[in-house]
Amino acid sequence: MMTTRTRTLQSNSKTFSFPGKRSLPTWFASALLGCSIIFLPSSPVEATVEKGARLQGSTLQDDTTSLKITTHKAIKWSSSDLDPSHFEHAPSNPTRLKIKVAGDYFLSFTAPVYTGNITNAGKRSSQEFVISKNGTVLTEGAARSTYIRHDTSEQHHTASSGHTAVLLRGLSVNDYIEIKTKRVHTSNANDTVLGTATLYAEKVESSRTIFTGTATRTVASTNLNGASVSPLQWTEGAKDSGFTHSNSSNSQNITLDAVAKYLVFVNVPLDGNQARASVKMEVKLGGTMVPGGYAGQGYIRWGDGIRDASIHWAGVVTTTSANQVLTLEVGKDASGNTITIGGEKATILIEKLSNANSLFAASATQLVSGD
Repeated sequence: MMTTRTRTLQSNSKTFSFPGKRSLPTWFASALLGCSIIFLPSSPVEATVEKGARLQGSTLQDDTTSLKITTHKAIKWSSSDLDPSHFEHAPSNPTRLKIKVAGDYFLSFTAPVYTGNITNAGKRSSQEFVISKNGTVLTEGAARSTYIRHDTSEQHHTASSGHTAVLLRGLSVNDYIEIKTKRVHTSNANDTVLGTATLYAEKVESSRTIFTGTATRTVASTNLNGASVSPLQWTEGAKDSGFTHSNSSNSQNITLDAVAKYLVFVNVPLDGNQARASVKMEVKLGGTMVPGGYAGQGYIRWGDGIRDASIHWAGVVTTTSANQVLTLEVGKDASGNTITIGGEKATILIEKLSNANSLFAASATQLVSGD
């Protein structure tokens, strides 16, 4: 029988659920996942992206760097580069990014985690990074791909990282966003420390062609760790002209209506008490996995009480004919038994790129040298 855990979470009821058009902001996004890299430069190139914000920090709210904590602490942003007409980062509230213009906002976050002093070899740790709005943690966008096995042998881990990319809709003037972190378990035998974390945010206007959705299960069941992969079933939020999708019939299918390039972000939280489980995700177009369309960061050890993880994918999907169907399929990549989304929500954000001339995308299968 699975054990349960209490979380204090708030669903952003307007996340992924806005009708109509949004304008195409000048924005920069980069993603390095698996062996793919994508750059979308803003035009014109500026020190500060119009309607955007970039914050960095390497300490927590109390100026500590140790992540050996079981109660949430917010990251303290020591530097910020932002459009002051849309954002505020005040020295009096250094953990907060305040919204000055109501609307819909894209967030991207990354945080390196390094092992500290090893006082109990063989123990493990795992960290979560979650999005908080006005002090309350949301059910979307959790980053938990941070597993570290602490040891003194050459096989031990020295670093890990957390990542997320999500669209938040309907933010109001004076809303504030924080990134909070804590251990996802109660074993605190070894220390981990925060590296330089980065938060990017940008207001999304009205000429983007976008699809967003949330999921809590696959076609097969609420178990994401089935013997065979099964596609996630999406409840649509935004659905501009250019996408075809139904919540009531074959909701796993997202039809990309035109021949184009599409930027895709997917985030899936995982929860379960299966030892050495690992859920994989395959990004498929017309039933065939796209190049680089694999995610497998979601290892759950269930040693030292670690039962949480997450999987993430970002990349460019290129259609070669009209009305091709995109699916996101998950299943077992290691041990069996039940792994669920754990009361949270998987999220997807798709944008049809209006100007692929401003895009660089590449993939690789090997290093220049070394192992």
